[in-house]
Amino acid sequence: MKAGASETSESFTYNTLLDVESGESVDYIQATIIQEQRKDFGKTGRFGSSALLTPDISVADLGAFFDKLDAVLNKPGRFKLPRTDVLTTDEESRPFRRETDR
Repeated sequence: MKAGASETSESFTYNTLLDVESGESVDYIQATIIQEQRKDFGKTGRFGSSALLTPDISVADLGAFFDKLDAVLNKPGRFKLPRTDVLTTDEESRPFRRETDR
């Protein structure tokens, strides 16, 4: 961008069911755990800079819980969440522009 150019906030979101307003990012999400993994992680979870899960386990089960969590975290993500990145040059933003705006 040229010096003195005004800043605008635009969203480029593809292949997601999330409806996020232009310029917004997702910093926190609360969700129901998928049925196949509720036994291991509980019914709901809260995710942001940390995670809160609700498994029904005892202290003796913590090691197995962390092994299962580590296995899930090492799998490819099921979807991506919008995030905010600052694009400082026209070259950085060009791939996201419509053909008529390039």
